[in-house]
Amino acid sequence: MKSKALSFIISCFLLSLTSCEVNCNDNTYDWRLPFSVSPMKDTLLVGDTIHVVSEFGKVWDRGNQRHYELEDYDFFPIMEITDIGDTLEQNPADQFDLIPTAHAGGWLVENGLYVLRYSYDDDLYRLAYLVVMKDTGRFLLSNGSQLLSNHRGRQEFDGKCRRVGATAHGALAHPDSANIQMLEDSPDPHYHDWVLQKPQQRFHEFAGFAFYVKPR
Repeated sequence: MKSKALSFIISCFLLSLTSCEVNCNDNTYDWRLPFSVSPMKDTLLVGDTIHVVSEFGKVWDRGNQRHYELEDYDFFPIMEITDIGDTLEQNPADQFDLIPTAHAGGWLVENGLYVLRYSYDDDLYRLAYLVVMKDTGRFLLSNGSQLLSNHRGRQEFDGKCRRVGATAHGALAHPDSANIQMLEDSPDPHYHDWVLQKPQQRFHEFAGFAFYVKPR
């Protein structure tokens, strides 16, 4: 029995770069996509520009608590800016301009939701875009992923466990400066109640960043 177990471990070790993991289970891969936002101020002026960057080589999997090297993987990143100070539906084009850079691409899917794309060069993933604010109000900037939708999380990669999918969430640098307290003043119960019931899962895991925009 011991010899069989040893043979299995050795076989997995030899095949680890292609298809075998000793600790495979039914858990989902949960990639963490790092984002930085600047300036991280609570108040901006109309016409100010927000710079957003996501850059990484190896990607962190929270489920297995380890980094993975993924080659030209599609994370299906999304960006959304929501006016959380107004319960009336607004036209995003009247409130801000999105300017993708670093070959990020970008197209509007629905109210305030944009699908982006990472560039992949020299084993480095990079996504960068600018947001120019055109209207006043209280806003929430979120960065996440549609990886779990429509079986997109079934992409293959070296060492992937069979029958295990993947999802992805944003991770904002300096989350203590994300101004989450601003959600308390939102007239929409979705933000001042539902989101704040579970702030980690419903705000921070989307790289949430709240801010005011005032007249110049």
